[in-house]
Amino acid sequence: MNYTELIEKVLQEYQENSSDIDYCQRKNGEGRMLLVSNWDDIHEINNMFGQALLEAGETTQDEFDACVIDKYGIMYVEKVGLAWGFTDEFVICDYCNQIVPRFEHYCNNVVIINESDWMCSECARENVDDYIDFLLEKPTERANEFLEDEDLQKAGFTRLEEEYENGLYDRVDNPNKIYAELKEKYRKIIFSITTQNPYAKEFVAWVKDKKE
Repeated sequence: MNYTELIEKVLQEYQENSSDIDYCQRKNGEGRMLLVSNWDDIHEINNMFGQALLEAGETTQDEFDACVIDKYGIMYVEKVGLAWGFTDEFVICDYCNQIVPRFEHYCNNVVIINESDWMCSECARENVDDYIDFLLEKPTERANEFLEDEDLQKAGFTRLEEEYENGLYDRVDNPNKIYAELKEKYRKIIFSITTQNPYAKEFVAWVKDKKE
């Protein structure tokens, strides 16, 4: 049996009756991936694969019955080689229309701009102006996590020397207080994270348009 054709057939049938799944390209040429919102979706899809494989003689009735009983059984999803994930772990970037993980190495990999559009870290670096506008809307709440120093320099920003830290222990620099002080001298201010872990974030300030 051609599993590629089987995947397309089953997902098309399932999608006709559900709006909770997406099947599209993953970022960086890693093939296509299925996104589901809950275990019920992937379990039902797994059973549809199992039924097709049962009819083709590629599984037994006992195996199929056991998998149907197991709410978290995905034996047939794995057998046909379907890559999948939950929507709380992956999203579709509205800029590149590809699936990306929400987080990488405990750090954000996407942001929501224009109120509802997802933008991944790579697209932020390809759409610098849009991302900077997003940051400047709420500079004390949104820190740059994606742009390199060169990107900010090209956009006309200058990095200030002082380095800040906001963490669970010892040093807790307040972005609101820092922003209020810098706002006296500069019209545009961006905080940029230089290091982060589960316990602390280190950041610096980039400024533009110095006031007279």
